[in-house]
Amino acid sequence: MLGSEKLYTLAQAPGLLPRVGTRKKRISACTLWRWATKGVRGCRLETLLLGGRYFTTAEALDRFGHAVAGTATARVPESPAAGTNEQQPRNPRIDAATRSRKASIERARRKLQAAGI
Repeated sequence: MLGSEKLYTLAQAPGLLPRVGTRKKRISACTLWRWATKGVRGCRLETLLLGGRYFTTAEALDRFGHAVAGTATARVPESPAAGTNEQQPRNPRIDAATRSRKASIERARRKLQAAGI
């Protein structure tokens, strides 16, 4: 996909995008890096690693924008294993917080029940 398209480094690529927000700020290269590594809504920005530098294209940015907005016909997978039935690794800190919250709710429910409320 990226082979026949003009390559831009992640530092150059923000210049291809419109400025956003009320102050018309440029999207940072860090944001592009996050889009490429973590993705947004299950979609990742296509990049190419050459000589220790990451590159993307205007067309890849366009495909990514359409995929995130849900207007694309096909989504760019977040990882090679996307589409398989493998579950994503769970975050133990979030799991612990969820368990703690559920336990607090259950304690409150028992107190209310004991008080006849």
